[in-house]
Amino acid sequence: MYVYSHILVFICFNRPKGQGIYPKGIKERDVMKQTLMTEGAPFGLLIRFSIPIMLTDIIQQIYTIADSVIVGRLIGVNAFAAVSAAGSFYWLILVILFGFSHGFGVLIAQAFGSKNHTELRRICALALWLTVVGGVILAIICLIFVKPVLTLMQTPIDILDDAVIYLSTLLCGLLWTFLNSVLFSIFRSLGDSKTPLYTFVVCSILNIILDILLVIYTPMGVAAAALATVFTQMLSVVFCLWYLIKYTEIRFDRQDFRMRASIVKELLRLGAPLGLRDCISAVGGIVIQYFINGYGTLFIAGVAAAKKLYSILFIIGGGVDGAIAVFTAQNYGAGRFDRIKKGVLTARRIMIAGLLVIIPLMLMFGRKILGLFILDADERLNAVLDIAVNQLQVCLILLPALYMLFLYRSALQGMGNSFTPMLSGIMEAGLRILGVLILPLFFGEWGVYIAEPLGWPAMAIQLYISYILVYKQKNKDSSRFTYN
Repeated sequence: MYVYSHILVFICFNRPKGQGIYPKGIKERDVMKQTLMTEGAPFGLLIRFSIPIMLTDIIQQIYTIADSVIVGRLIGVNAFAAVSAAGSFYWLILVILFGFSHGFGVLIAQAFGSKNHTELRRICALALWLTVVGGVILAIICLIFVKPVLTLMQTPIDILDDAVIYLSTLLCGLLWTFLNSVLFSIFRSLGDSKTPLYTFVVCSILNIILDILLVIYTPMGVAAAALATVFTQMLSVVFCLWYLIKYTEIRFDRQDFRMRASIVKELLRLGAPLGLRDCISAVGGIVIQYFINGYGTLFIAGVAAAKKLYSILFIIGGGVDGAIAVFTAQNYGAGRFDRIKKGVLTARRIMIAGLLVIIPLMLMFGRKILGLFILDADERLNAVLDIAVNQLQVCLILLPALYMLFLYRSALQGMGNSFTPMLSGIMEAGLRILGVLILPLFFGEWGVYIAEPLGWPAMAIQLYISYILVYKQKNKDSSRFTYN
């Protein structure tokens, strides 16, 4: 692992003092020409930054559907079931990685906003080094427990072997997935949300093509689909590294990768709580699914169909969420607390405008869209749709609270407060689990519908109050993060 990480460093970044490593033909880029959010109107900055994130989320959904269709149609029902069975455990691992990536990105954005390029290089370098070390360790641990965990999840014996093979193949490439996530976070922290979008589009198309070719022309079965994903993740990392070295302010040398305890500690302080939060949230979802399963196949299908629309409901909120996190972090690094307040208010207006579009559209066309996810043409169709619409309507009522939760959680993270968002995530998961245990006793199936978004309003209020208190305290102290 130690050797591997240093080989990666040497290949991608190491250079003799005073010299670049740029191959002929690569045009160097100035980081400061990217979207530095410490200057300019917040509205335009947030819109330009959030749109590529929204498009990335849309393409992610299209890719996920296409991947499922390829496995189900070209390999078979058992293969589709095996991939689905492995999905919950793999998603649990991914959200941990995403949490760390977002935490690393906060510190990078703060350094970028302060225009301290020396610290920017050091933070990026050590974030990548931690990613390599952490990715290898996590992959090894997960590979050891793949079969026991899938068995504990009561994976049917006829698909267990395929599920183990699929998940093990993905875990062998977990390092590339983690690196890809962190590199995307680095670009976004520098105000560049377009490069992750372009990279993701190209790699998703390539992934689908490889899926089809490997599934049809090799006997690997589900391993072929997993291998295609690993290969395209690796290509994405290579491209991102190649593109990153074009930035003139991020010219790494060997000294940038020297261990600095203060930076490592700060990276872990921001990344670990977010990883833990997302992990607990995912566990909460698994627990709720366990109780949903007790209501029968039609209820499961209806709730599942409604959840497929969540990605549409969250598109605008998720895009602005990512934008305000970077905006707040950069301006925190620059000491521009006036812009933090102005940016948060602007982001709130954008989210409210988005809600005024999404909620009416879903109320009018939600049932028709939900019908696209349900293939049964018999009398069960209407029953499933009724369940799906009920779940959707409850979520729409509470959707404004979720958007405010996104907003103030990201603002807190941008100001370096990772504990409160972590606590909020844990409390939200707890309320969801408590709701699904108690509410059905009084309201039946409606209790399950309400349990899913139960924590949104309470956590939105808690995060809003925390944001006000933290903002006032940080503004009063005017303390900057420092490194030794």
